[in-house]
Amino acid sequence: MSKSPHDLPPLSAVAAFEAAARRLSFKEAAGELNVTPAAISRQVRNLETWFGRPLFRRLHRRVVLTEEGEAFFDAVASGFAGIAGAARALKGATDEQVTIGSTGAVARFWLVPRLHDFWRRYPDLKLHHVISDFAIDLMRQRVDLAVRFGQGQWPGLESRMLFADRIYPVAAPEFVFERGPFHSLDDLAGAPLLDVGAVREEGWLGWPEWMRAAGAPARPLRLNRINSYAIAVEAALDGQGALLGWHSLIRGLVAEGRLLRLTEIETASPGAYFLVRRADRPLSAEGRLLKDWLVEAAAADAVG
Repeated sequence: MSKSPHDLPPLSAVAAFEAAARRLSFKEAAGELNVTPAAISRQVRNLETWFGRPLFRRLHRRVVLTEEGEAFFDAVASGFAGIAGAARALKGATDEQVTIGSTGAVARFWLVPRLHDFWRRYPDLKLHHVISDFAIDLMRQRVDLAVRFGQGQWPGLESRMLFADRIYPVAAPEFVFERGPFHSLDDLAGAPLLDVGAVREEGWLGWPEWMRAAGAPARPLRLNRINSYAIAVEAALDGQGALLGWHSLIRGLVAEGRLLRLTEIETASPGAYFLVRRADRPLSAEGRLLKDWLVEAAAADAVG
């Protein structure tokens, strides 16, 4: 009799664990799986015996995952999401939908150029995109996931960092030809500068803050203010001024030569881009597929 190549724990116990870990409640997991809470508890203990270590800490009237339990839950949830996606593909399901929110700049310059890979993997999953240059309120809007810039700590939200960023000045070739060359920050300070200053996310830098961080002496700047980074990029491409280039968003335009770096000076972003979701609401299988894909896409960028 051949041995299975997979060293797996009892799958019935894994299913009970997944439901209990997702809901952090044996009682609610029992209701979901149509069994008794005692049956859930028994299956979880069987799994803990199989591992030889606890997966939950039993507190008064509630349970929480141990560190090992959290690691196993992440793996199990990802596996279940993949199985669910494959099952939908086999059944030909076409009514599954997941909603993601972001700014227009993140949508246009980071997310959309990568979506061909997402559609290739999940052709039947409907992706609805909510775009706003104001912070999207996940507590009020029907948004499963959002890409948000900041420090990663928002009340009621669970966050995972996707990528940090770096910032440097860029402009269209014709702007450099007409206004350049730019040998110093002082030269740059005298040029028209496109500044996204009216609407900024937490930690977003405008030209005055960037000049200060880069070590330039304080002086008046020729700021043309625009309240959308996506529109500011279009203005820069049109030769209307120099723009602070957030590398994660404009790297493709720089690689194509449509925007040029004006100096080797750059600063680290004071914030980062995070994938956020409501902490009190479990993600659907579709949401988990999107979450895992976004994390993978961000990791691929970091390697590249």
